[in-house]
Amino acid sequence: MNIGSFLLANGLNGLMAIAMLLAGFFIFDKLTPRWNFTNVFREKGLSGGAIVVAAFLIGLSLVIAAAGF
Repeated sequence: MNIGSFLLANGLNGLMAIAMLLAGFFIFDKLTPRWNFTNVFREKGLSGGAIVVAAFLIGLSLVIAAAGF
C-alpha cells in the first residue's frame, strides 16, 4: 500500500466520521424536539451550553470511533 492510497483512505474515513457525527446530531435534534440546543445556550449561557453540546459531541464521536473497530 503506497502513501497516496493510505492518505486517501484516511481522508475519506475522516470525512465519513464527520458526516456521521453531523447526521447523529441532526437525528438527535429531531428525536428530542422539546430539548433544544439553542435554548440551552440562552438559559445557561455560552459556557453551560458549550459544555452540554461538547459532551454530546464527544460521546457521539466515541460511539462512531468504536463502531469503526
